Amino acid sequence: GAATTAGDWIVPHQQRLYAAWVEGTSLVGALLGAAGRHGEALAALGRVLAAEPLREGVHRGYMQALVAAGEPARALAHAAELERLLARELGAGPAPDTRRLVERIRQQAATPV
Repeated sequence: GAATTAGDWIVPHQQRLYAAWVEGTSLVGALLGAAGRHGEALAALGRVLAAEPLREGVHRGYMQALVAAGEPARALAHAAELERLLARELGAGPAPDTRRLVERIRQQAATPV
């Protein structure tokens, strides 16, 4: 068998804790956004994206929080950055849910208030 070091037992625990942090912080960000606390939502979701930049669902939440904060142009710029990231890292485009969200943001941004 493979040689293990005395501390290897902790790795699965660290992975579970990290996964719980990612999921929990993502949920907190979504709840803050739903409560109208957009700045705090953006901060929480931004922390997740800094650690896990390929979590497309978190990117969608981030864009929605930007729109709710009155910053649709920043949301569209974020969408463009996401598209470049996905192309570079995965050789793929955004998921259908993301494309629909971006289209809704574009339509809202183009509609006079």
